[in-house]
Amino acid sequence: MELELQPAREKDSEGDDQETSSLYSPSSSTVGSTEIIFDLWADEVARAVVNVSLDFDEPSKIFPDLFLGGRDSATNATELRRLGVTHILNLGGLHLHFPDHGPPFAHMDLEADDRSDFPLMDLFYTECRNFVLTARAEKGKVLIHCRGGVNRSATIVVALCMDLEGWDLLTAVRYVFKRRPIILANRGFQRQLVHFAWSKNQLVPKRDSQSS
Repeated sequence: MELELQPAREKDSEGDDQETSSLYSPSSSTVGSTEIIFDLWADEVARAVVNVSLDFDEPSKIFPDLFLGGRDSATNATELRRLGVTHILNLGGLHLHFPDHGPPFAHMDLEADDRSDFPLMDLFYTECRNFVLTARAEKGKVLIHCRGGVNRSATIVVALCMDLEGWDLLTAVRYVFKRRPIILANRGFQRQLVHFAWSKNQLVPKRDSQSS
C-alpha cells in the first residue's frame, strides 16, 4: 500500500490542538514501503514514552476493572484483594505464577518472552482479550502482569485500549503511559502495536463526520 506523509494533530488534556511529528495516514497515497511506515510509527510510540519515571503505583490502575503491574503486584495477594482483583493474567510464564494466592483469583499463565522478535500479539492477544472479557462479564477485575510491567503486559494493555475503547494508537499509548510512566521499551512490541493499529484502521483518530 502506498501512503502519504501528513502532519497529524492531537488534542491535549485541555482540548487544545497539539501538533505531533509527521505521521502516515492509512487513507493517503505516496511512495513508501509498509515496513518503513511501521518503523516511523514505532518511532512515534517511542517518543510518546520517552520520559521514563519510576514514580508509579504498583499495580497501576488503568481502568476501574483493569490493573497493570509487575512481579511485585503479582506477589501481593493482600493488596490485590483490597483492590478487588479477581483475575490474574500472567505473561511471564510459570516461573511468575504464584499459586499461594488462593481464592478468589482465577489465573491464566502465558509463556511470553521479552524479546524484540517474539510474536506476542500473534500468539497471545486473542487469549488475553477473551480472559479480560470473561472477567468483565463476571463483574471481576483483572491484573495483567509480567516481570516488570513494562513490555509484555503493557503491550497487551495498550492493545486492549485500542480494541475495546476504540482509541487510536497514540491516544492509547499516552493514556497507559500517564498511569504507568515506564512502558514499551521493547522495539519489536512497539512495531507489533503499530501493525495491530494498522490492521484495525486505528493509527490516527477517526475524523468526526462533517455536518452539512
